[in-house]
Amino acid sequence: MSGWGKELANIWTNNVAPSRPSCSEICIYTNYLRRIQEKIHRPIKLLILGSTPEFRDWGYDENLKIYVVDKSKDYYEQVSREIRHKNLKETVFYSSWEDMHFSEKFDIIIGDLSIGNIEPKKFKNFLINIHNFLSSEGLFMGKSFIWSDDEPVKTPLQIIREYQNSIHIHPYTYINHQLGLYCLDKKNFLIEFEKMYRELESLYAPRQISRELFSYFQNVGWNTEMKFSFFAPSNQFFIQQVNDVLEFVEFVHTMDVFTNVFPIYIIKQKDMEVKS
Repeated sequence: MSGWGKELANIWTNNVAPSRPSCSEICIYTNYLRRIQEKIHRPIKLLILGSTPEFRDWGYDENLKIYVVDKSKDYYEQVSREIRHKNLKETVFYSSWEDMHFSEKFDIIIGDLSIGNIEPKKFKNFLINIHNFLSSEGLFMGKSFIWSDDEPVKTPLQIIREYQNSIHIHPYTYINHQLGLYCLDKKNFLIEFEKMYRELESLYAPRQISRELFSYFQNVGWNTEMKFSFFAPSNQFFIQQVNDVLEFVEFVHTMDVFTNVFPIYIIKQKDMEVKS
């Protein structure tokens, strides 16, 4: 389901939120880290699903013991050029998240868009793995595309026109989540990036969007390296699946424009208290 390799790593480094963690998301994670630190009086073990530089730098800033698990060595090595702290020390494992195995448990397991890169039929196995390697006082946190049935769906042209009258935030940040919702296959919980690209391309051909605006989406991989499906469950399905294995705590929303369909999820082991 994933095409993550060296070429896509090159493309990904040009992206902005929601394809990367935002500053406000990092603040949320830090708040929950503080709660864990109040209970665990030893170095916190952080397991990062994927090679996300923002999380690796965050782990260094917070003096955490950093572990990274990524399926692709090429992706890890290529994207590591984004790391701010060049003397960062971390332990790296190469494995799919559904098949990962460790001899220890972690106090925080975190992933940005990691849920989306799991095949729907393997989602339960993935959650079982999280359960197996999450400490009793630990939290599984991350952002992913998770939607509700009452979320308004706009046409691509409506989205573009609203952007043109917006407060001029980055076009990728403004358009991505709304276009994803329009292209979402709600029955199968899947989004095709290539379909998202074709929708914008169909507006560009008759000049309903400008060359400059279209250029923001020509090199993000949607029509090249990202010709795969992205798992985007409904909030009801997500919570039900999580509660079969772990315990869903809450969705947390930021001030980001995309937070309605890209919430942060907080998940814990069953029978563990988490103060809101």
